[in-house]
Amino acid sequence: MNSITATLPRAARSTGKNLSGQKELVSAMSAVTVINGKMREVVIARWYKARKSDGASPVYASIWAYGAGFDISGYGRATGYGYHKASAALSAAMDSAGIVLSERIDGVGEGAIRRALEAIARAIAGDAAEILIINHA
Repeated sequence: MNSITATLPRAARSTGKNLSGQKELVSAMSAVTVINGKMREVVIARWYKARKSDGASPVYASIWAYGAGFDISGYGRATGYGYHKASAALSAAMDSAGIVLSERIDGVGEGAIRRALEAIARAIAGDAAEILIINHA
């Protein structure tokens, strides 16, 4: 498994959308670490679909990342079928937030999502930090 690195934008960006109430929350993941002796949730990713959807329905994703003195978020979506739409939607959300990864994750799968969230958390907390990825749904 290759290690992914993340570069975060220097300026705050806020394009993330909380679609709760409008769409069905289908999954959520967080990256948790310890910063200054306190456990922190530094990255949150959520995926949504229409309440009535089939395999070709769009998948929507939002990401939020929090660090010392910055707050970034992004929103994306993926349509069609025949590939991993959750990773494609999250890749679009990361692009929207200004997060640059060392490799593309769109359409690749959940393993790539986990490595990307860990990379973002490491960019926030440092390479030596212990990172826990939590799947909420």
